[in-house]
Amino acid sequence: MFTVININRLKIYLKKNKQKIMIIPHVSPDGDAIGSTLGFYHFLKALGHQPFILSPDEYPYYLDWLPDIEKVYIANQLDTSQLENLFWNTRLIACLDFNAINRAEGLSEKIMESSIPILMVDHHETPEPFADMIFHDNKASSTCEMVYRLIETLDWLNFINIECAKCLYTGIVTDTGCFRYALSERVHEIAGKLLQKDIQPLKIHNSLFNNNSEERLRFLGHMLKERLVVHKDLRFAYFKQTFSDKQKYHLKEGDSEGIVNYALSIRGIDLACYLTEEDGYTKFSFRSLGEVPAIYFAKHFGGGGHHNAAGAKTHDLTIDDAEKQLVELVKNNQHLIHLS
Repeated sequence: MFTVININRLKIYLKKNKQKIMIIPHVSPDGDAIGSTLGFYHFLKALGHQPFILSPDEYPYYLDWLPDIEKVYIANQLDTSQLENLFWNTRLIACLDFNAINRAEGLSEKIMESSIPILMVDHHETPEPFADMIFHDNKASSTCEMVYRLIETLDWLNFINIECAKCLYTGIVTDTGCFRYALSERVHEIAGKLLQKDIQPLKIHNSLFNNNSEERLRFLGHMLKERLVVHKDLRFAYFKQTFSDKQKYHLKEGDSEGIVNYALSIRGIDLACYLTEEDGYTKFSFRSLGEVPAIYFAKHFGGGGHHNAAGAKTHDLTIDDAEKQLVELVKNNQHLIHLS
């Protein structure tokens, strides 16, 4: 469903000079979240505004080459007065790559308490009505695609410079699995337009996918050998990453990114999950094939996302309890997995 609310108001606002604009991705930002926020940041700078990015927490190491990423503020590393200064005199808050306010986690209350107008740009299902201006399409490949389409709707494509194009292309590549899940002609057309900015796509792909540390590869080997559980009869497989794994391999943000897809790549497996034990909570990352609704299983644990890629987080279950409930949930919903 494509939803556009008050975008004309946004254009009128952006015609004003030198506005201070806050851009926020979701917690644990991935390539699309960081790519879209940085892409929008470079676009706004080209328009003559004063944008800045405030991320709820740290971004993955494999994105540290993106232009101006070092200028991103990390909210959980700031004190109260520093956060207050960032909100002071901000004229617009742009929430990118999330459509439920709790996805901003520690910033959620601060956003909703402010009287600052809010823009939402996103592509996830079932958006919450917390924003004043909305540009949303759950059929889009990525929020980076949506940012490009928003700039196009505003009739300001000439303000997409090479820095903006690099960031938007990065988010499209990561959220589509290197275009494996990019089924529309539109996203390929947009990627082609971004390539015209001489962004050197080979360098981008190498920075994203040929940038492993030795420890990350050894961790991957450990997960494949010791932490992979396969239920062939259920057409389901999952990884179980414990807190001790994180400590042993000195994991950084992003080190577990994409590992869930190894489980999904097994012949005969149509649903996969990556269970992560964190300090005080457990995370679920679901992936599925075809008609199998990964989002259904994520919603059971209070999460959301897309039909074939979804996630959840719970403070109520240990990883062992989460594992038991997960397997039971899959057993009780075999009719959904046999849709494919």
